[in-house]
Amino acid sequence: MSEMTPDKDRGYEERVCRIADGDTTVVRDSNPNGEGKAVPIVLIHALGLDRMMWDDVFDRLVVSGGGVRVISYDLRGHGEAANANTTTNDQAQAPVKDLEHLADDLRVLLDDCNIHKADIYGQSYGGAVAQYFALKYPERTRSLGLITTAGKSQPSWVTRATRAEDAGSVTEPSLMDETLRRWFSADAIRDDHPGVRFARGCLQMISVKNWAAAWRCMSGLDTLDRLRKQGGFGPKVPVLLVCGVQDASTGPEHMRRLRDACTSCEGRDEEGRDEVVVPAVVQYKELDPGVHMMALEQGEALAREILEFRRLVDGK
Repeated sequence: MSEMTPDKDRGYEERVCRIADGDTTVVRDSNPNGEGKAVPIVLIHALGLDRMMWDDVFDRLVVSGGGVRVISYDLRGHGEAANANTTTNDQAQAPVKDLEHLADDLRVLLDDCNIHKADIYGQSYGGAVAQYFALKYPERTRSLGLITTAGKSQPSWVTRATRAEDAGSVTEPSLMDETLRRWFSADAIRDDHPGVRFARGCLQMISVKNWAAAWRCMSGLDTLDRLRKQGGFGPKVPVLLVCGVQDASTGPEHMRRLRDACTSCEGRDEEGRDEVVVPAVVQYKELDPGVHMMALEQGEALAREILEFRRLVDGK
């Protein structure tokens, strides 16, 4: 991963955009005028971090050619969105309610960016948001990228909210150390890798309130049964799943369950009768080495997988 650098050095535009409930966030956009015919890529970051988590991958996607428009943004309660006021009054934005709330935020953001359909890629928490978005707004989803995420919550997730609340801090030493060990390799932590420094800085910035709200939101993740019943994300949404072999949070055990649900051929018609649904292309990759915060530690390999899948979806 490259060091984090100001956007003026990268040539990307950052601006305030609308999300649901009259609230706002900050968007990074490589091609704000929407020039070219390539379908835009939207990148959704992990819990506790912000849009800059994607910097290395973002750069690699932009320079790949084809004039692709790449967008990343801060989720509600994160980064600059955490302190953004609403567009209608001086009150701070509403806290996140659930994953569907975040999916609605993304729909409003796409409208504000004049994007009808996009390739939606999310890592971890962002992968959960991407799933709910694709399920609720399939007509806005050209393809879906699910990176180091899951289709079902784990009991430990809600305790990450309560532990921070009890400690009054997200950076309580044992909680911080445990979080970094789940996210990164031992070598990256030992060497103080730029991605580790970035993540640590984000954790020092996020409030206990927003951290806890996000983990309670993530604890509502439950798409596996729905995907099995409707035949994955359907016949029109290709899916890329990228798992890290060394991921200590949502590793192969969790990602394979999600893959199997995405490839289910079971389904029901509009009258509730069983029918066979043939899913669109579902591609599953396990990266070795590959950790939970893959975009920060294995950015080059992840960008390569995204670009290869884009070429497949484009029919090239």
